[in-house]
Amino acid sequence: MEGRTVKIGTSLTPKNEERLVKVLKQNASEFAWHSSDMPGIDPDFLCHRLAIDPNAKVVIQKRRKFGEEKRRAIAEETKKLVQAGHVREIQYSTWLANVVMVRKSNGKWRMCTDFIDLNKACPKDSYPLPNIDCLVDGASGYELLSFMDAYSGYNQIRMHSADKDKTPFIANQANFCYRVMLFGLKNAGATYQRLMDKVLVNQLGRNVEPYVDDMVVKSASADRHFDDLQELFDTIGKYQLKLNPEKCSFGVQAGKFLGFLLTHRGIEANPHKCSAIINMRSPSTVKEVQQLAGRIASLSRFLSREADKVLPLFQCLKKNDHFTWTTECEEAFSELKRSLASSPILTKPRPNLPLLVYISMSDRAVNSVLVQEQEASQVPIYFVSRVLQGGETRYQKIEKLALAILVTARKLRHYFQSYEDYFSKWIKAEPVATILAERVRTFLWKNVICRYGVPQVLVSDNGTQFASGRVRDFCREIGIQMTFTSVEHPQSNGQAESANKVILSGLKKRVQDSGASWVEELPRVIWSYHTTVHSSTQDTPFNLVYGTDAMILIEITEPSVRATCFSKEESDQGRRVDLDLIRETRERARINQVAAQRRAAFKYNTKVVPRDFVVGDLVLKRAQLTQMRNKLSPKWVGPYKIDDVVGKEAYRLRTLDGGKIPRTWNAANLRFYYS
Repeated sequence: MEGRTVKIGTSLTPKNEERLVKVLKQNASEFAWHSSDMPGIDPDFLCHRLAIDPNAKVVIQKRRKFGEEKRRAIAEETKKLVQAGHVREIQYSTWLANVVMVRKSNGKWRMCTDFIDLNKACPKDSYPLPNIDCLVDGASGYELLSFMDAYSGYNQIRMHSADKDKTPFIANQANFCYRVMLFGLKNAGATYQRLMDKVLVNQLGRNVEPYVDDMVVKSASADRHFDDLQELFDTIGKYQLKLNPEKCSFGVQAGKFLGFLLTHRGIEANPHKCSAIINMRSPSTVKEVQQLAGRIASLSRFLSREADKVLPLFQCLKKNDHFTWTTECEEAFSELKRSLASSPILTKPRPNLPLLVYISMSDRAVNSVLVQEQEASQVPIYFVSRVLQGGETRYQKIEKLALAILVTARKLRHYFQSYEDYFSKWIKAEPVATILAERVRTFLWKNVICRYGVPQVLVSDNGTQFASGRVRDFCREIGIQMTFTSVEHPQSNGQAESANKVILSGLKKRVQDSGASWVEELPRVIWSYHTTVHSSTQDTPFNLVYGTDAMILIEITEPSVRATCFSKEESDQGRRVDLDLIRETRERARINQVAAQRRAAFKYNTKVVPRDFVVGDLVLKRAQLTQMRNKLSPKWVGPYKIDDVVGKEAYRLRTLDGGKIPRTWNAANLRFYYS
């Protein structure tokens, strides 16, 4: 339609531009050009709940007085909200709030609602927001990007029917309440992030990175980008989530996301943030120094030895006497500007390549940089810096270097954490009626990738749901290497089989005792497994994952020492100590595990004679159950040739005429063929 446009990249080839325009025209209905184009999210799928504390005192604010200009602005804004269906008139309200008029940069007025009293009565929704560093890393280094913003995103979510009457505000001639969620309500951000996680569950991290109402679609190639965009449009169309065309950019090579500039080269500092500091005059008041400190904090990832450079500036804030901008401050400010004028391009770490940390220290600060060697050169990933405080300034050099490592490990924990479930023995289980490929894919996204990140290797048996093309393509797209166990040799994935045995045993006992269904008892069995000491590690999976022992139910009915004898401050201090020692805890568990494995191997090897084959040997393989039609069917079939040795006692086979046999075969299912 005439006058309805969106922004697209200028670097697209004519062919790609034509394809992109075609995709956008086909999905024009996914944009909202006016509030009337925004039907909203189905309340049965998701709505915003206030969950007001029943013991909270209802607050009715006294009406505030406004001048004529503000009264006209209130009337105009209220009329717009009524026409859009976002508010309705209300009588006999309980809670009541005033509006607050805020001047916009263009001189017009923005109407806000003072929900400070209502928000105090609402508990915090601790729904986890994504880690910004992880999102930025995940969206950088791609050939094409598309940046999108929802149209009045918060207003697309309905208020719960029981909570609408608790959001009234005072207008000029009447009181109105909100029918939709608005920005000023507590937990609105958490509700919106919950919506995005539910809507985009099958695309999170793969080709879309959302943070509240901001989204970026990423693609490694132009051809793939149009398919990724279509997939997103199909998804949001299903849930009637509408985009704001004025805030969307499609098919670009660079764009701003969460305060960073994302490009195909990597992560760059936001040029507007850099310019704001470079063009800033020297501060003359404490408030201006505080504003400068806030701007620097948002760019700290790009600043090498930041603490050393800006320390003179921050010292101005600590002096009790009148403000003094010294020569040292001016020199530090100039050095900061030079650093920002040539800030480095950061990159995201590549899997399977080692990370390197360089550390340094001075009399006043500790610094580090995380790098990785890519294409025969070391590229920076993250700069970390911290000013020494109190007694830390008296540390010996070796202690300062140790502090630098500690600060870096805490700041960049998400880069160093291991997700090796074989070690922690952590189980994620979900009951399903049938194990289909789509369920496997959804389970991986929901319970593994969205919670722990993308694994390097996925080990599974040879079930058709795991070996299906859909799951294979899914893993290939996000860089997961699929490894299958040897045919009819479950010992190849012994950890999973052992876990299945424990879960099955626990379910049998609980179902027999309680009479409940196994679906209801599964979480209890998993919880018991996670909080029980394992013989191999001599520790609980919960402690190895979180660095502390779980508070179990028996400690509530029979209060334990830590539940009754420690204050909150003592518990917090103990928690910090546990986190500092988590690597030592895991290393001790690893030593115990290796010792247990050696004991088991020694016992096994005393009873079993190893059977080794080399490439070219003729062998028979044990017949599969599907090949044994009756009792007289042969138990061994063949002969076959050993085609490859892929691991300890694992082999690939081929027929005598050269045809390859799928999957790997364990030596336990093979024996020599003698002609």
